[in-house]
Amino acid sequence: MKNGTLIRGFGAETPDNLRGWAFGKAWCDEYAAWSRHTAQEVYDMLWFCLREADTPQVVISTTPKPLPHVKRLVERGRLQEQAHREGGASPRVVLTRGHMRENDANLSAAAREELEEEYAGTRLGRQELSGELLEDVEGALWKGWMLEVEGFRPRPDHLPDLQGVVVSVDPATKSHENANMTAFTVAGRGFPVETMFGDDRPRGYLLHCEQDRYTPTQAMKRAATLYHEHRADCVTIEANNGGDYLPALLEQVDPTVNWRIVHATRGKRARAAPAAQL
Repeated sequence: MKNGTLIRGFGAETPDNLRGWAFGKAWCDEYAAWSRHTAQEVYDMLWFCLREADTPQVVISTTPKPLPHVKRLVERGRLQEQAHREGGASPRVVLTRGHMRENDANLSAAAREELEEEYAGTRLGRQELSGELLEDVEGALWKGWMLEVEGFRPRPDHLPDLQGVVVSVDPATKSHENANMTAFTVAGRGFPVETMFGDDRPRGYLLHCEQDRYTPTQAMKRAATLYHEHRADCVTIEANNGGDYLPALLEQVDPTVNWRIVHATRGKRARAAPAAQL
């Protein structure tokens, strides 16, 4: 540029491409379109590149999609703005929203009319035209409001006696940094202390859930730890992804753990739908 500023462009696929550079300012465009596996790492590495700047600043422009790296920044902005209103320091993350109509002077009238006619009032329109961050995923079996219904989140000291507690393991096939994660859930079944309208059916309680990247041995050690922490009756391992060998590994890690193998014959949505309907 005429004032001597040098602008460099980088892709967001490999965080280490930024390593060693020193910048004064940065602009991250279409942040929500970055890979969810690398976006946070690229953002973090970028701030290491800004550590020598007198007034480091980052502009992030994006369609607001409900992805972890996007929601993390939005939540930081909300919390910092609230703290500022209550007398705290000025927020470091400032949220600015805009509607497509605010850019009318630079848009094709025909394209604007087409977009408004097709998408106004839809979820896609709220996201793409109004700049709204939609927390619920379209078509999701569970909606945000369901999690806030009274009684959905009982306090730990209000849980009934549980007749059965199971640690469930959904193993990944690989453990490298871009691999899928191994997921663990701990769930129990019991009869609620208080019932309404004569509903005396047992209920399921989700006691714990987590996910991370593990080697098979690490995963079985974690399953054994959860088994003992929650005094579970069984560790259930889904064997669809080559997990038939995992019980043998679990027995080597901790022979006191009771286990069983399950084979999923239907997709995740078909298996989850009955619980969501309840």
